[in-house]
Amino acid sequence: MLSYPKAVNMTSTPTLTITAGAAKQLRVRNFTASVHLVIDVVGYYVPQIHAVLSPSGGVYNGSPRVLSSTNLGTGSYRVLLDIDATGCTPVVSVHGGPYWASAYVAGSYIYANTYTDSGTAINLYWTLAVLC
Repeated sequence: MLSYPKAVNMTSTPTLTITAGAAKQLRVRNFTASVHLVIDVVGYYVPQIHAVLSPSGGVYNGSPRVLSSTNLGTGSYRVLLDIDATGCTPVVSVHGGPYWASAYVAGSYIYANTYTDSGTAINLYWTLAVLC
């Protein structure tokens, strides 16, 4: 709630939180005489897309924006997101050992591969972050 004294011109840029399930409306209430009001939406925040994925393809931990993950074969994974990620950048990594990971975007899916230093596909725990 924002409140200002009488006869004061005020400019403010508050950050307001809208929670999941909240009505998608903004209510403004005036308790005094007539006023001039301008509302301008400058930007918004969305939860980051990130997850830790298991060797079997399941989502071990992460944001609710990662809907599911499937192991397509040794070292090959498909991750379903809640948005079309075209134009976004997937960042994948494997922690520990001489292992590597790579990924690309195809619509709402991220396709990733994990492999050894010599290029042999291998099932591993891996992390995903999607930057949009």
